[in-house]
Amino acid sequence: MTRPPQLHRIATPEAMETWRASSLTMHERAVLRRGEDDWLSPADIVSVLVESRLQNPHVITEQAMDIFVRLVARGDVRAGRIDSTSFIPTDAEPATVTETCVAEWRALAPRLPGPGEITWLDLAQDQPRSKPAHGPYELGRKQPTTDCETLEV
Repeated sequence: MTRPPQLHRIATPEAMETWRASSLTMHERAVLRRGEDDWLSPADIVSVLVESRLQNPHVITEQAMDIFVRLVARGDVRAGRIDSTSFIPTDAEPATVTETCVAEWRALAPRLPGPGEITWLDLAQDQPRSKPAHGPYELGRKQPTTDCETLEV
């Protein structure tokens, strides 16, 4: 028996359109600034919120996921993986990236993601950079242990 294609439950067409039309918040700008000279991960989004003095892990998780989905939906960042020298963006559509990464993020609860977990993010090509991005190994970052960034669609 053939199964029908799985529909997006979080990244519905309506939700994606709303996120695409949203304006950058101060927290989203702070995340993008972090990406000017390095690759990002969901842990960077969490760090921005913690630095803004949020303390409740549930609130941090929900707000961080909101930031993540808006950045991905608007095309401000691309999800992918990294090797020893470069960022390799996924071919998956933003809605699929959102669905997969949010599911993996929720599976971590109550723990917050650490550096390099869930996926790597890079600024979109049209986002300004203050200097060239460098690899994770100079920074002591690890490869993600999940396969969100290796989606094959």
